[in-house]
Amino acid sequence: MSSNLASRRARWTCHPSLEKLMEDEWTPQLTSLLDIARDDLPAIWDADFMLGPVQTDGSDSYVLGEINVSSVHPYPNEAPAEIAGRVADRLQLKL
Repeated sequence: MSSNLASRRARWTCHPSLEKLMEDEWTPQLTSLLDIARDDLPAIWDADFMLGPVQTDGSDSYVLGEINVSSVHPYPNEAPAEIAGRVADRLQLKL
C-alpha cells in the first residue's frame, strides 16, 4: 500500500485483532502464495471468517470461510469515496 493510501486509510472494522491478522499475516501470505502484488488485488474485496477453536493461550482463532470479490457491498456510507480515491491513486501509479 502506498504511503498516500496508508495515510488516508479509514478504520471500519469492529474486530481489530482480526483486521491486524488479515493485514499483517494473511494477506501477505495470500499474495505470496498466488504470486500477486498487493496493489494488484481487487480494489474492493472481503473475506468471511468463522470463529475457530480457542487457542491454548485463550485467544480466539479464525477459519476462512470465503473470499468475496464480485458481490461485495461497501460500507459505511463513506466507503465508496475512499474506494474511488484508492482506484484513482492506483491508476495514477500505473501511468
